[in-house]
Amino acid sequence: YIRSPFPLAEKIEEYEARKELEKLQKTESENLSEEESSRLQVLLKRFKDSDEYEKPKDITADYAKLHEEQDVRRTIFAEMSKRSSTLTMDENNNIVKAKSGKWSHFQFDFSQAPIFYPLTNLKIEKGNFSSAKFYSDASFSWTTFIETADFKSATFAQKADFKLAVFVQTADFMRAAFTQTADFMGAIFTQGAIFSWATFTQTANFRGATFSSDVNFSWATFTQTADFMRATFTQTAKFKSVIFTQTANFRGATFSSDVNFSWATFTQTADFMRATFTQTAKFKSVIFTQTANFRGATFSSDVNF
Repeated sequence: YIRSPFPLAEKIEEYEARKELEKLQKTESENLSEEESSRLQVLLKRFKDSDEYEKPKDITADYAKLHEEQDVRRTIFAEMSKRSSTLTMDENNNIVKAKSGKWSHFQFDFSQAPIFYPLTNLKIEKGNFSSAKFYSDASFSWTTFIETADFKSATFAQKADFKLAVFVQTADFMRAAFTQTADFMGAIFTQGAIFSWATFTQTANFRGATFSSDVNFSWATFTQTADFMRATFTQTAKFKSVIFTQTANFRGATFSSDVNFSWATFTQTADFMRATFTQTAKFKSVIFTQTANFRGATFSSDVNF
């Protein structure tokens, strides 16, 4: 049922995107922020060949149907959450004890599912969301992913909210497409985190996120601000060949193991002020087009430029 199509969700997402486009087009260009200007270009490109669009005849009724369906599908996830494993965490968010639930042994496949409802504050045992399409704001804030969270090639048409989410096992966002803001502020990645080849069209917020194992952002693209302020990287962090089109903020970030920015491109400000590098830091063949700020940064081992 979760994977079954619901065309109305896509219809309403398109309606809302077109309303957003109209609003941006009515605003004087000099009054648009960089992020709004970027969003305008994305929407213009999306709708350039769709002149025959017809607005919904009864959008109020459509929204009512959508909300009913959202409630049903959200309830299904809530019932799965109740029957998932119970985790006991210490004050540092480390797992002290895990007790299996009634449905912990089941395999749940949400791949290619249309998701158009919030999934906040839940437990998701086995989250296979590969190639899923999120039509409205995707909200997983305060949600705990007990086993591997698979979001490979997922598409987020609106905001992706993972604030304070906990990933107990691997979090795989390889080739995921974030069309609007991607918010991972304060998220906890206990095992590996994979964001290689991911695209972030709007702001990517990883402020205060904790990466307790290897993390890989290689070949990712950040079109707007990439905010890793005060993020903690306990194990190897790879940012090879990453493209930062706007400000890359690593101010106060802590790298306790090797970090690799080789062949990365920083088109705007690269801010590493007061960042801490405990092990090898590689910046081989990095391109800094604007200011690179390392004021107050600490390097305790080799630095390779």
